[in-house]
Amino acid sequence: MDGMDILSSLLCNEKEMAEAEKLATHLMSVNDRSAEPWIAVGNYILSSKTVNRAIFYAKRACMLKPHNVEALLLKGNVLYQLRQFQDAIGAYREALRLSPYRFEAHQGLVNCYKDLHRTREAVTLASNACKHLGQVPRTLLLYASVLATVAISVDKAITILEKALKLDSTNLDIVCQLAQIYMQERRYEKGIELLKEQVEIHSSSRLHYMLADFFTKNNEHEKALEHFSAALSLNNENSSAIEGLQKVEQLLDSRGSSYNMEVEDSPDTDIDAEFDDSELETTLSD
Repeated sequence: MDGMDILSSLLCNEKEMAEAEKLATHLMSVNDRSAEPWIAVGNYILSSKTVNRAIFYAKRACMLKPHNVEALLLKGNVLYQLRQFQDAIGAYREALRLSPYRFEAHQGLVNCYKDLHRTREAVTLASNACKHLGQVPRTLLLYASVLATVAISVDKAITILEKALKLDSTNLDIVCQLAQIYMQERRYEKGIELLKEQVEIHSSSRLHYMLADFFTKNNEHEKALEHFSAALSLNNENSSAIEGLQKVEQLLDSRGSSYNMEVEDSPDTDIDAEFDDSELETTLSD
């Protein structure tokens, strides 16, 4: 059973839901008196968005092994999803006490304080995570995500994310956070530059949609159409891309209609009036 709880967490984080379900079912059939099967089932249920059921498994796991870090993280994650932030903080703090280098415990605490609008505490905790775990991409992302919520710290958040991107140029979480800030700050050219580079590496529906959105904001509607279409070719159920495509098409159609009406309403040109007799005579004599 040792390590099976960690494996369960990894499978769920990687969205390997079929494997996560298979593992949880197997572990529960082998020994339901150990915490690991309950953690595995709880992780699977939580990842399947059945939050209310997951709390039962989290509490059962904590009862069987009160000092199991994975059980505490599961409990914190479930309580956070249920928006019971104070109780979630208790679970995350205990996990952090037992395992000071677990990123997920730091992350959970930061998210709780951020959602409680206790920004100063969230910033301090995120800064501490960078100090304890090092300035690696995920700690820098965590720190920047909090700074980005404070108007006077947005530029610092951008600097930190750009540093993180240099450390891991293909980290989509960093890319999307940075693009979100560029959009928020109306730095459309920067967002376009960032995302054009990334779609060459990751041709994903999400990135093409985001790039199309930037082109729309920057009044480059033909390019926006191109990338909305690319987003839908990769995921035809991307509702945001469908909506964006329709809006740009309607905008272009309305502009086309306006142009046609202007042409139709323009006065007829009197060709005879463009030349007087003297001009005609001069032309013939030449």
